[in-house]
Amino acid sequence: MPAGRRFASVVVAASAAVVPVAFTGTAGAVAAVRAPATGEASRAGAWGAAMTPPGLPSLQRGANPVESAVSVVSCASADNCSAAGYYSSRSRQGGGNDRGYVVNEVNGTWRHVIKIAGITLSPRGGGIVRPLSVSCAKAGECSVVGDYEPAPPPTPFHAFVASEVHGAWHAATAVPGMAALDHGGTADLGAVSCSSPGNCSAGGGYSTSSSIGQAFVVDEIHGIWHTAVKVPGITGLNHGGAAITEVSCVSSGNCSAGGD
Repeated sequence: MPAGRRFASVVVAASAAVVPVAFTGTAGAVAAVRAPATGEASRAGAWGAAMTPPGLPSLQRGANPVESAVSVVSCASADNCSAAGYYSSRSRQGGGNDRGYVVNEVNGTWRHVIKIAGITLSPRGGGIVRPLSVSCAKAGECSVVGDYEPAPPPTPFHAFVASEVHGAWHAATAVPGMAALDHGGTADLGAVSCSSPGNCSAGGGYSTSSSIGQAFVVDEIHGIWHTAVKVPGITGLNHGGAAITEVSCVSSGNCSAGGD
């Protein structure tokens, strides 16, 4: 993060759907960018007043500096969206961690933010949780993916998935099969698409023991995440590093992915 910059969240909307987006401020606008994450709602094409996501200030209590961001968002229908991001927090031993959160809009009302559970960060601080993509097949049925670093470098990064089922967010879990692939400790999940509840596909990158980045994909079928696999055919193309950055699914088992 560049010196002198602070980050806050902004949620903006058009028509009847609320669409959160990340907002970055510079040191020249300290009053604005040091504020807690904010949300903004719109009805009938008119922008509503900004609001703080309910519950976020209490999660950030004791952190210095106070920073937060909405990283990703997906709306299943008008007035029903889910967003994910990070917030700064103070650890038990006084250090700072960047933790991940999710927040739902239900029938036009933003509910309390929820800390992404299931990820343990160092009590000494320096840990990072980064939600990188979210997709909602219908209201209350979403998946968020990303990566985390439990302690400061050289601690390896790990990829995670977390699912919302019937409106309840479950604890994040490791991606099945990544331990066998990611010998370089750089795993991340950068994209996810859900075509129906419990049926999603995601993609990202990892590194081999030779530190060459490789691309992988992983499927959730009927609510169960299956083993991650290296993208077929990528070995012959990849001479310096590869990763999946976009995924789109129209139905279960019918998806396309792209990357670099």
